[in-house]
Amino acid sequence: MSNVYVGILAGGSGERLWPLSRANKPKQLIPFVNGKSLLDQTIDRVLINPAIDKNNLFIVTSQQHALLIDDAIKNRVGFILSEPAPRNTAPAVLLACQTIMQKDPQAVVVFLPADHYVPDEQAFNETLNRMIDYATRHKELVLMGLKPRNAATGFGYIQTSTHAQEVGALRVVRFHEKPNEKTAEFYIHQDDFLWNLGIFAGQVKVFLDEFITYALDLFVGVERYLAGNLAYEALPKISIDYSIIEKSPRLTVMPASFEWFDIGNLQSFLSVQAQYSQLASNVLSLYAHDNLASVNKKVVAFIGVSNVCVVETDDALLIVNRANVEEVRDILPAVKKVEASLL
Repeated sequence: MSNVYVGILAGGSGERLWPLSRANKPKQLIPFVNGKSLLDQTIDRVLINPAIDKNNLFIVTSQQHALLIDDAIKNRVGFILSEPAPRNTAPAVLLACQTIMQKDPQAVVVFLPADHYVPDEQAFNETLNRMIDYATRHKELVLMGLKPRNAATGFGYIQTSTHAQEVGALRVVRFHEKPNEKTAEFYIHQDDFLWNLGIFAGQVKVFLDEFITYALDLFVGVERYLAGNLAYEALPKISIDYSIIEKSPRLTVMPASFEWFDIGNLQSFLSVQAQYSQLASNVLSLYAHDNLASVNKKVVAFIGVSNVCVVETDDALLIVNRANVEEVRDILPAVKKVEASLL
């Protein structure tokens, strides 16, 4: 499909993956399963799809990381769109849609994050193609939703209608924020709740119409930026979910049921790496369980400790309880002060 464009959103700083993720090696470029980065695996997953032309595959990232990414992927995509400053996903998506509108007003655009891991690439692409087909034929935004595998509290949920609009396509009823454990347990026993994967598609004209309708200030701001009349840093920091998706009545969701991992912190990174990597493990355990490690050319021996993550780089060593991996970013201000004192 020559007018199908796929944008990989790769602007995250990856603070929760410190010390693996740094300013000069953001999380999307860290070696992951079998030594391939998250970004490389995302590109691989998309390019096995015959409906996707490499020249229409693009990456949206920050200017800070654009050269690093360009060097790392070596012309594997059509183009890289860089933002002068990180402003969250809504400005990034809008900037991409404005750019593609100039190239192809009939385009259908898909956006997906760079930090997901999907072992079954064929199942993923079957759902992706159903999204593209539906978006081509309907003036709606189409989301990908996943049947929950457990009572996850770290994901948003999509509540759907129980009657399909057509085979495999459900109307979105409402969105639910990340729930507490009790609420998540309720959600997974309902037939009409799906995990929100943050993957969405639509005709470029539909995206722009929804921005004009529900986020006009942002739409005008991006137009002024493109005309050279406004600094990109002056745009609001807002997610695509809050700006238009949760407000639009033109929403359909395609349910899917494959294994999927959001690589958002060290626990998810290390556990998926340990499960799916075919590289030899250097981790030993004695009277210990549920530990994870990533070190350079060393044997790691856990004895009598459990639920611990150990991460070593050339200049840092992190030891954190698996229950506290979300707090890794909170220690970074103190880390920067220590690093500055060592210079």
